[in-house]
This record gives sequence, structure tokens and C-alpha cells, in this order.
Amino acid sequence: MHPKEFIDRNVRQILLAAGFSDEATHQACKEAVSHYEKTPAFRKGAVFSECLRVAKRMAKILQKKQRQQERAESKKKGKVAA
Repeated sequence: MHPKEFIDRNVRQILLAAGFSDEATHQACKEAVSHYEKTPAFRKGAVFSECLRVAKRMAKILQKKQRQQERAESKKKGKVAA
């Protein structure tokens, strides 16, 4: 298994188990692999943990944006119906 595949597969499992949405997880996995490709050197033994940290941060941001959009849409629907 290539390191990129390892990072993608394991980050995806961890984020889905943590309750993040599929869309946020997908984008966060792409960001983790991108971070792996862009970073020239990692601390010894910290490649996966660093990529996971980046992915979690991205997933939290995306999840927050999704919730805000859902709230805004539900408020618009409520105003139109009232």
C-alpha cells in the first residue's frame, strides 16, 4: 500500500468514526494527502499524526460551514412559509 493510500484510508475511518459527514471527510482526506505531498520533512514517526491533525482541523471547519448553511436554508424556508 502506498503511503498516500494509507493516509487516505485511515484518516477516512477515523473521521467517519468521529461523526463527521461524508463530504467533510472526503475534503479533509484530500487535504491530508495534499499536506503529505507538500511537506518536505516530518518529525520522526509523526507523518500520520500530522496529516490526521490537518484533516481534523479541515473537517471541523467544513462541518461548521455545512451546519451554518443548513440553518440559513431552514430559516429562509421558515420565513417563506410563514
